[in-house]
Amino acid sequence: MKRPLAAMARRAVARPGSGAALSLGSGARVGLGLGVGLGVGSGLGPLNLGAGVPARCEAAEAEAEAKAVNKRVDLVGAAQAGIQGVKDTTGLPWWASIIATTAVVRTVTLPLLPVAAHAAANLAQSMPAFTKLNSLFYQEMRQVRLSTAAASAKGLERAQKLNLYIDGFSKITRLYKVSFARLLLAPAAQIGALGLFIFAMRRSVGADREGGDERPTSPLSNPVDDPRHGLSPGLAPDAEPRPPPAAGTLPGMGTGGVLWFRDLTQPDESLRLPVAALALSYTNLELSFAGAAADVAWLKVLRDYLQLGLIFAGPTVATLPSGVFVYWISNGVWTAAQRTLLRRVPAARALLRMPP
Repeated sequence: MKRPLAAMARRAVARPGSGAALSLGSGARVGLGLGVGLGVGSGLGPLNLGAGVPARCEAAEAEAEAKAVNKRVDLVGAAQAGIQGVKDTTGLPWWASIIATTAVVRTVTLPLLPVAAHAAANLAQSMPAFTKLNSLFYQEMRQVRLSTAAASAKGLERAQKLNLYIDGFSKITRLYKVSFARLLLAPAAQIGALGLFIFAMRRSVGADREGGDERPTSPLSNPVDDPRHGLSPGLAPDAEPRPPPAAGTLPGMGTGGVLWFRDLTQPDESLRLPVAALALSYTNLELSFAGAAADVAWLKVLRDYLQLGLIFAGPTVATLPSGVFVYWISNGVWTAAQRTLLRRVPAARALLRMPP
């Protein structure tokens, strides 16, 4: 076997331009340098030892990345699938399907109400202790500010008072089992659902496309004859194919409205829908904080900032599709009706195991 191998090596060395660096020693050892290529058998090209390795690595990385992307939870896509599922199940027009979706979402988040109600009750029980702690803290800080001590001593004393205040705040929280996260759980779920619906609507009308083809289409994209070139229909050289519909679109939204907002994919030019949605949210905030904001200063500040944010968000909100306001307004009406029912019907609170 050594002689044929040595003969092949000699022929490769003698062949001009082979690019082989061969050193033949005793025993017909063959040392191949970088770039050597030996033709083995008829019809086969040079043996490239590194061919395809980078390409295979890139392909493997791309496949792994695609799998990772597919494993991610697409919340907006899930919201679109939910809206489409309600539409397919009920057979209602789009505007009624959106209202039905609102009812489904609010029903699903209904178990969060007792959690938030118990957290609010615990907070109400702890308010006298928090009020006393705040009063003592303000008095101590005032004494530090009016003292004639050096600035460094004042800074050290302020830090000590602040640490005592934080420690007292933590003890009151543990004593009364106050949980601000549970208190905000139900509102956060409702706000999150509204945000998902907004993004779902924006994606459904193509405002939030992910990789869609945005090239302008030519009028010759349709199958019509081109008299300039004498080509068959649809074969004009400057014609470009129409882009495919964006992934996740909800067909029929353009004609699924009612009354003056027939097209749910376009903003309401009359501004009646955004004004109604903002006014309803403003009123719900006012009624939700009624009583509590009068006793707690920071709750009053929170209410004022939220209402101010609604006012400043008006110009941006007015650009949203009309379908968003169908959900927004129906959600606000549900909130107002739910609050009225729970306040005036004790049996409803008992059914949900909410504190009186």
